[in-house]
Amino acid sequence: MKLLKSKIYDILALLIFAALLIVGTKLDFKISDKLYSEKNWFNFFVAAIAKMPMYFIAMYAAVSLFVSALRKENKADKYVMAIIYIGGACLCGMFAYEDIVEVFIDNIFKYLIALAVGAATVGYLYYVLKDRAEEDIQKYKKEYLTIVISVAFIVVI
Repeated sequence: MKLLKSKIYDILALLIFAALLIVGTKLDFKISDKLYSEKNWFNFFVAAIAKMPMYFIAMYAAVSLFVSALRKENKADKYVMAIIYIGGACLCGMFAYEDIVEVFIDNIFKYLIALAVGAATVGYLYYVLKDRAEEDIQKYKKEYLTIVISVAFIVVI
């Protein structure tokens, strides 16, 4: 009797699976048209979030280079490079948050608010990375520079 009961459950599960599969294939295009229409906020949100990792990686690399530049002995190199790196990090932060801020504000202030949020993120990264060992930063310095230059080229293009 136990074997018959398990067979009935297996057949019932297969019937439910088949019904869901048939209904799913019929409704799949309708659901995707509604979900990914141009007027849907979900589509815009996914597109805004999709570009963030590139900018966050470049921001992390620029802040690491900024920490490294602050440790230089030559004051001219120290401050010029530090300004370039921190400026690039803040711009990456602005570009990362620009589309999300645009949902709420669609004028010139969106750039200022996105820059402020990006600068706050850069400040947090500096707080986290400031005590990092110099050897760690020097070991990956070429990779950090490659990331920052690549993202700059992508933004320019």
